[in-house]
Amino acid sequence: MRDMHGHARDYIEASDKLSAALVGYGNASAMLATLEMEILLKAAYRLDSGSANRSHKHDYFKIWKDLGSEPREAILNVARERYAEHARLRNAEDVETVLKALKNAFLKGRYAYEFNEGRTLVDASEVGRQWLKDGGLPEEADLAYYPMECDGIALGCARLIEARLGIPASEGLRT
Repeated sequence: MRDMHGHARDYIEASDKLSAALVGYGNASAMLATLEMEILLKAAYRLDSGSANRSHKHDYFKIWKDLGSEPREAILNVARERYAEHARLRNAEDVETVLKALKNAFLKGRYAYEFNEGRTLVDASEVGRQWLKDGGLPEEADLAYYPMECDGIALGCARLIEARLGIPASEGLRT
């Protein structure tokens, strides 16, 4: 579990650095943040169940459903505290929508060059900006990353793992 925690830390540090650069990296930062969340969600599941269950693959909602109710509530409490009413994690339907969208975004977005074939990064970004300007809703996007929700779930998983493994706050993720 400590190794998974460490790998997730590496991904989020890289994601943060790419986000700070603001331009020129496409969806790389969001992909790294989603991968961090996936690793931490799987680690939380392993701690809760004692099983690796490799059949979960990238099905974040399936992993979530297979978690016990106490870890799920602990994770959501951290996420909700971090983002209050800004994150779409109010109820079970919200969590399902977010986790299914993140799975879709991860599976399609990791090969963005295929998804956006024939478009430059600038063109693809412009299509997205125009779609939002025309009234498109984030939850209807082809690739919806839900950054606050993804971060909140990752942080909740990290706090759960850190508490159960006795990882000091100084070594914690997103301190």
